Amino acid sequence: MPEVVIAGLWLVLHVLEGRGYEWFPLAAAAAWGSHLLADAIFGRIPLLILGGRRVGFTFKTGGRVDAAVTWVLSVGCLPLAWWALGGPGL
Repeated sequence: MPEVVIAGLWLVLHVLEGRGYEWFPLAAAAAWGSHLLADAIFGRIPLLILGGRRVGFTFKTGGRVDAAVTWVLSVGCLPLAWWALGGPGL
């Protein structure tokens, strides 16, 4: 349920405020969002918050689309990982 996740991330943001962990809720939201996107591509997600009609593409996991998405995301994350580990900025 998205409202529970959003409330939890908001709470974490305010609990961690000023402690150097303000990045955590944004990272968690990005992870959750990418999980929902993958569910929409390779399965189905509810159209409404509390359920109802489900939408999605239902591509086969382990197929060509899965391999392409994995490759693109892996290559796309390399510059971010380099920057996060202290490399020169983007």
